[in-house]
Amino acid sequence: MADAKASSPCTGVCTLDDEDKYCIGCYRSRVELANWRKMSDEERDEAMVRVEGRIKDLAEGRKIAV
Repeated sequence: MADAKASSPCTGVCTLDDEDKYCIGCYRSRVELANWRKMSDEERDEAMVRVEGRIKDLAEGRKIAV
């Protein structure tokens, strides 16, 4: 998992998926993207756990729930 204390997990792609639910570069939701700088380290860690779940779901062919 990425260290939340580091800067954001942004990859510079900054493009939302076709349903505008998550960024196809870093897999954060719109809400997570908007609130990242305001989040505590704990909230960022929780967001990164959700990101890892989204990546796993995509790899296994499941639709991402945001």
